[in-house]
Amino acid sequence: MSWVDVFAVLVVCHLVGDFLLQTDWQAGHKEFGLGRDPVHRRALVSHVATYMLAFVPALIWIGIETDAAWALLIGVVIAVPHFIQDDRRLLDAYMLRVKGLAGGEPKPAGRGRPVLSSRFPLRHGPARRQLAGSAARPGSRP
Repeated sequence: MSWVDVFAVLVVCHLVGDFLLQTDWQAGHKEFGLGRDPVHRRALVSHVATYMLAFVPALIWIGIETDAAWALLIGVVIAVPHFIQDDRRLLDAYMLRVKGLAGGEPKPAGRGRPVLSSRFPLRHGPARRQLAGSAARPGSRP
């Protein structure tokens, strides 16, 4: 088992879990799921649970080839950041403080180029529609 094999398998698991298994309801309600709203919490927890189901065969394989502790550690290292990322609050705070984006609105980023909102990498289905709607503006460079 090489690192290239492990990486390839984990990428496939990620794509299956985040694109094929995620429902529209989960995608639409998972934001702020670590907060108090039970609907958002249920959406986030159910998404991460189904997301991690896609990793079960890979984690079993890793556990057999190396050690069960490594498989468990890798599972935790995958699940915890996914909870934080899909909750969005930490990433929104980063986008506001570091990137200067308020409310997810695109701001010019030098030479008239638009910056994608903080929601782009996190909401896969809506992000594609958002990206399609933010085509190059007249006068902006590609």
